[in-house]
Amino acid sequence: MIPPEQLQVFGESLKNAREYLDLVLKPSLTQIGGMLEDTVQHWRLRNKVNLVLKTKKILESKGVTPKQLEPNIVVPLLDEAANTDDPTLSDMFANLMASELDADGAATHPSFAKTLGQLSPLDAKVLEMIDGKDEANWKDRQQKKANKQELGPQGQEYAWGEYSLTMTVRSNLKVTADVAALSIDNLRRLGLIEDFALPERDFAGAIEYDLKVTGYGIRFLLAVKRETYWRKQFEGRFEEFAKKAEATTESDPKPSKAWKEGRRKYPQPRPIQRDKNRNAHD
Repeated sequence: MIPPEQLQVFGESLKNAREYLDLVLKPSLTQIGGMLEDTVQHWRLRNKVNLVLKTKKILESKGVTPKQLEPNIVVPLLDEAANTDDPTLSDMFANLMASELDADGAATHPSFAKTLGQLSPLDAKVLEMIDGKDEANWKDRQQKKANKQELGPQGQEYAWGEYSLTMTVRSNLKVTADVAALSIDNLRRLGLIEDFALPERDFAGAIEYDLKVTGYGIRFLLAVKRETYWRKQFEGRFEEFAKKAEATTESDPKPSKAWKEGRRKYPQPRPIQRDKNRNAHD
């Protein structure tokens, strides 16, 4: 039996916590109604329900019969998705679940749900901006190939330097430079973007770096954007070249010409070793 005085103290604490959360939550607990725990659980449950219905709509629109998944895949994904009602992130979670349920969908990894759960709406927009430069660069090179023009060093036509991206995010998305820089750092921390060394040095002879989506980031975007992603056309390319390589390397353990050709043609940046002497402001 809890002493009455302790119950009274707890009641006052709960009242104070509720009043404070009414001020900081959108919508407030008063608007939603119910006790604190019930309210949070209701909000999370609503997000899960929305996710499932969005996923169902995605698969039905493509005529896909969903496969059955093990709980160790579904439960973590639902738990992560329950923590957001942001439309952009919610759509990404729905596409991720659709990719998991689609036998012919993009390759997925258990880490994708955790990675997506650590993105803010701003992170998602910044990632799209970085990837958009890759798309523009690829389209430009395809156009030059069609016109038989000189291609030049890959990666230089369209790319983001960290400073220029920070300032653009600050201006276009109305956040502080610190918030923009933190978003870039988070994407880098999650392994979705990396620094890409340009083939030419600056006027002082120092190595210049641009930001690019990583191979992991590309596969992540294929899973969370599905049909709307511009790299969808390259999906399955690795498997195609792997089969060619397998057929030509039975007696030769070294990488085959087919595999090297696949690595060269697949449009993704390669990992780089950061210059140890590089200044943080370069």
